Amino acid sequence: MLPLKKSERDLMTNTRVLRKVADTGSRSNESAPANRSASMQIKSWVREILDWLVKLLPVIATIAVTVLADQYKTSLTASTLLSEREKADSQLRSEMFAKLVDPIF
Repeated sequence: MLPLKKSERDLMTNTRVLRKVADTGSRSNESAPANRSASMQIKSWVREILDWLVKLLPVIATIAVTVLADQYKTSLTASTLLSEREKADSQLRSEMFAKLVDPIF
């Protein structure tokens, strides 16, 4: 091989350096889409979860309100029943007392 002139050696060195930079750049560009892809997958996953939550929230709220209303109705019915029972008991005692006392006076 013939000896190269200084300008030819510089040109070859510059070419090698440029190839290394290009290789390094392409490697970093390969990882950038992978990072973007992972980021997009996470965003897609979060959006999917939020979508499901938005769809299920009215159903869960309806069930919760129904259960709470039923519990309130049950407690109200129990207190009303107890009140009516006490009222009937008081009325019965009053009538019995009146029947016992009326013949004496």
